[in-house]
Amino acid sequence: MSLDPSFFYIISFVKPSNKFTGGDIVLYRHFIERPGLQFKLLDVPIVKNSFFKRLEKTRFGSYIKSLQPFYETAATELFKSIPKPAFVFTVAHDRECFAALKAAQYWNVPLVTVFHDWYPASSGAHHKLLYFLNQEFKALYKASSLALCVSKQMKEALGSHPNSIVLPPIPSTAVFKQNQLPHFGQKISLLYSGFCGGAYQQMVQDFINRASQKSLDLVVSGPHSQELTATAHHIHIAGFLGADEFASVFENAAILLVFLNFNPDKKLHFSTHFPSKLVEYVGKGKMIGIWGPSYSTAVEWAKETGAAFYYENNDADGFIQGLFSAYNNDAVREGYLQHAALVYEKEFSPEVIDALLKSKLAEVADH
Repeated sequence: MSLDPSFFYIISFVKPSNKFTGGDIVLYRHFIERPGLQFKLLDVPIVKNSFFKRLEKTRFGSYIKSLQPFYETAATELFKSIPKPAFVFTVAHDRECFAALKAAQYWNVPLVTVFHDWYPASSGAHHKLLYFLNQEFKALYKASSLALCVSKQMKEALGSHPNSIVLPPIPSTAVFKQNQLPHFGQKISLLYSGFCGGAYQQMVQDFINRASQKSLDLVVSGPHSQELTATAHHIHIAGFLGADEFASVFENAAILLVFLNFNPDKKLHFSTHFPSKLVEYVGKGKMIGIWGPSYSTAVEWAKETGAAFYYENNDADGFIQGLFSAYNNDAVREGYLQHAALVYEKEFSPEVIDALLKSKLAEVADH
């Protein structure tokens, strides 16, 4: 097999796919929608101590998970029988990223790592026992030849690094029709599209409950949305939407919603990650409403750019009132849209983001 000198392996729990959300779609847009790079997905077996594997299923599971670095390891035998790559690419999520680190060390090639969220904080380990996972996470950062951080807050939290950059999630290239402003007496339409389970479930449900009592139209879509309940006829639980269905509800929406959880146990996660849906929404000519704590990256971004309405209190009713007040003020609404368009053009366009990634990968391959 004759390999391109820039050929690389992707060893990662997060893999290029357009059938899921978040990191999978980001990799799909970089590596599948935009062909040209020669790579191969490589599955490396993760060996787990059977005793600890059983303990994970008990009521002590969240405590045991904090010790994962000591009882899970990657099987390296596979590396002996396959060609050496120019570098290894991974996403810092679950255990596969540490298999990627072992592979890079085995071949003595660079490791490129995407840090799209603070994985230890969302690993299922007890939030008070994250020391070992956090240390391992930071060690992966230091061992990476190129670290791609989803936000400046992530970069700052991980610390100094000779080759670390901020790389936002890449949005789609889809072009949607612009909706007309609601006529007098017509309801304002809102869209929440994103993960509806885990840390988000109660927050989305609280918003639905308050929205049920308001004069508006709301569509909620995304994974686990079927677990939500809505009885009001103007609240629509749409499930996970395909491309054509999503385009339809997107075009009809006047306001696009972004939620960040207020649970203090999730502070590390929400103060370092950056919502891929926010990058997706910027530049689409629609007002964005962000509801989350002051320390969340999305709220900080809205304060810095003036590109979206934000609300920092854990009060769904107050968020809706503030959102509608901003939307109904022509000057305020247009200010948000103009600032969002500028941010999209300079920082968040797919061409800008993809060019940055490809240039950095070329540098790694050259070395």
